[in-house]
Amino acid sequence: MNKFLWVTVLLLPVYSMAANVDKVTKQEIKRIKEIPEIKQLDCASFDTSSVTLDKNKSVLLVESVFKTNKIRNDSKILCDIDSDYGTNSYKISFKETFVIDGVPVGLQHTDGSGIVGKEYSDSKTWLTACKTDAMTDEYTCAIMKDDLVIIKSKDGYKVVVGTKHFPGKTALIRLDKNKPTESSEKGQYSHQQSAQLINDMANAKTVTTRFIQWPYEKYVDSTMDMTNFNVAKKVLDLIYEKHN
Repeated sequence: MNKFLWVTVLLLPVYSMAANVDKVTKQEIKRIKEIPEIKQLDCASFDTSSVTLDKNKSVLLVESVFKTNKIRNDSKILCDIDSDYGTNSYKISFKETFVIDGVPVGLQHTDGSGIVGKEYSDSKTWLTACKTDAMTDEYTCAIMKDDLVIIKSKDGYKVVVGTKHFPGKTALIRLDKNKPTESSEKGQYSHQQSAQLINDMANAKTVTTRFIQWPYEKYVDSTMDMTNFNVAKKVLDLIYEKHN
């Protein structure tokens, strides 16, 4: 038998299986799209890379931490399909993407985590996070870069530098070549200090932080590019305002 023909014969079952799976995948996505809750999302795409869509399972939509399924009108919703083995169903979570002042933003609606910037490895990128207290239901949101965290709560803004602080030691933050500002213990700045620092950061090109880490009692220094800070601050205000 011709070698090419022999290889073709061997591969036919594989091609057939792939075509069948592809057909089922399209059918399943079509079915999922028509579910009212999913249809309302208007997903621009569906990521099925972590699941095989080969059965007519029920569909669970992961609840958003935000008040609405879109926190900006000009955004896109990207949907992700996973298997929930506990309920033998598909679990749909979604991410919202948009652009502010030319900077791309991506936010996970499951927990408010996200990215402000082109990619995680970009020196200009900031990360976002939100957290809800299990006892009081009060929530906070934050933006983070290197060793700098800016938190927003019902009490206002709070700047924090570093983690695992050496007991009794303070931290420093320096904007450009200006005089450093010292924190209280554990790298925390008062709400008044934080408000002033955030106001000054809006015009800073770089920010340098220093804290003393436990248990080594050594300085940890970090200098960061502040190009995307103003956009990150806008995102922080947005996700806090829209949080449910």
